[in-house]
Parts: sequence; C-alpha cells; structure tokens
Amino acid sequence: PVKLDVPDGSIQNSVAEKLSINNLPPEDLITILMGTGARKISAEFDLNPANDNVNNIINPELTITVDATNKNKIEIFDKKSGHSIASRILDSNRVFEVNNSRFQFSEDTIVNNSFEFSSNSDGLGDNRNILNMINLQSEDKSGNKKGNFQEIFSTTVAKVGSNVQANKLSLSSASNSLDAAEAIQSEFSGVNLDEEAAHLLEFQQAYQASARILQTAKELFQSLIEVV
Repeated sequence: PVKLDVPDGSIQNSVAEKLSINNLPPEDLITILMGTGARKISAEFDLNPANDNVNNIINPELTITVDATNKNKIEIFDKKSGHSIASRILDSNRVFEVNNSRFQFSEDTIVNNSFEFSSNSDGLGDNRNILNMINLQSEDKSGNKKGNFQEIFSTTVAKVGSNVQANKLSLSSASNSLDAAEAIQSEFSGVNLDEEAAHLLEFQQAYQASARILQTAKELFQSLIEVV
C-alpha cells in the first residue's frame, strides 16, 4: 500500500490539491479516503507513460515467491519496483493466473522458494522462434489468399511431379519418333540388316529346293538308262 498525506497548511480543496503517484504495479488501484472533509476524489492516469517501456507495462518482470508457511500461497512482486502485485492460492493443478498470464508449477512448491521472470523481447533462449516457424505452415503470410506454407508446398510438389511425368511421356514419344525416322532412313540410304537376313534365308531355301530337283532328275535319268 502507498500512503499519501496532505501537507499541513495546504489548501483543503479537492480542485486545488494534486497528488501524483508514479511507478505503480500494473494492478487495480484502490483508494481509501481517511479523515474529515469531502469524500470525493478524481483521478487521471496514463496507460503508457513516456518514460516507461510499453513491454514492461504489459508484461512486467516478475518475482514469484512461495509463502514462508503455506506452500500453496504465492506472492507476486514487480521485479523492478519490488511492489507486491497480487497474492494467489494454487489450485489442485498448481496453477495460478496474474495479469492475464497463466503459470503452472511442474512439481510441488517449497516454502520460501523464489522465481524471477525477465523480459525477452528478442526471443532468445526460449522456443518462441521455433513456434513462429511452425506456425508458418498454417498461416497465409502473403495475405493474398494464396494458401499457407504447407498448401503452397503441396501445390508446388504436385506441379513439379506433373511436369516431370509430362516430360517423361514427351521423351518416350520423341524416342519412338527417332527410331521410326532412322528405320525409314535406312530403307533409302543404307542396308536393313533384318530384311537382308530374311532375304538370305529365302535364297537358301530356294537353293536347297533347286538342288533337290536336280538330284531327283539325275536319279530318274540314271534309272531310264539302266532300263534301256
């Protein structure tokens, strides 16, 4: 708590008296008026003072201390000013919340234990950067509704695969055309070994047939001569 006293001899007027409180923790401010006089007060506050770091206001550096007698009671302090921000009681899962942040102890707490949480705007020493990288696969970073990284990658792989398959078919068709062209060229400008081999077989069979006819005729003439 912060106690403010109105100096003696000052003007007792709510309009004239102006009190300034700086370096307060980011917690509810409760004002209690003591003494006599008008029980009214007006307040003006700035959520973003010029001399303070915005990140420290939204996410202040904290010191969390376990109570000296009750291990389930937690006291939260602003690390910079040392002011007590809040007191919390752990639930059955050792979880508590403060300033829209959720904390959980992985194991049972020990009395008088203290933990410090410091600002880390650059994402060094934690998993913030790798989480951002993982989130890239499900975010449309271009903003043009072209899909996220995973969708773009899948589309690219499918497109490359389709192009490769089309090129393979084109290569096969071109190879067949080349073979046909070479065969046609061989008919006019060279010797086709397959056709020549077939012709040789035909000539061989014709020669063998002619030789057999001559042998048969020779045998007939010989038989006639012997009879006469």
